[in-house]
Amino acid sequence: LVLVGDQQQLPPVCISQKAKNMGLGTSLFEGLLGHEFLAPAMLKVQFRMHPLISEWPSQRFYGGQLLNGVSADDRLPMPGLSWPQAGGVAFVPSSEDEGSTPDGSSKLNHGECGIVRELLDHVLQYVPAEEIGVLTPYRGQVGLLKRALQGQVEVRTVDGYQGREKAMIVMSCVRS
Repeated sequence: LVLVGDQQQLPPVCISQKAKNMGLGTSLFEGLLGHEFLAPAMLKVQFRMHPLISEWPSQRFYGGQLLNGVSADDRLPMPGLSWPQAGGVAFVPSSEDEGSTPDGSSKLNHGECGIVRELLDHVLQYVPAEEIGVLTPYRGQVGLLKRALQGQVEVRTVDGYQGREKAMIVMSCVRS
């Protein structure tokens, strides 16, 4: 039996303390890795991310063991933005306050949504829409962005993008 996965990504969502106490806050992989007789192997080379992006998870989650199968030259900055000299990652400041959905179940940020819309209005002149994705950790922000962007690009939560690729990702943090 071969199981492929990553215990460092997307932990189980366990809201109930009683369920956590019963072990449901531990993922299948975490549980299996606790057994001495199993010999896990780490796939150490990543091919998706720009090296500047992969550096942080490599250090934070994998003890610096994650290697790059692509170089910065393989992941050149997309046209349409003034990228930092290092390329690969650009931060756009937003000082807008977050709010909540009417039912209080999720967070959203109208000001940041406007910044994302303006950014994409410009970038879409240079980059095909199918090459761009917008991620956010909050369902409330997904709904807000989908209404504002009217289907121009794909918008999902972070976990909804798991295992997918786009040439350019815009991350809407909501709470900056």
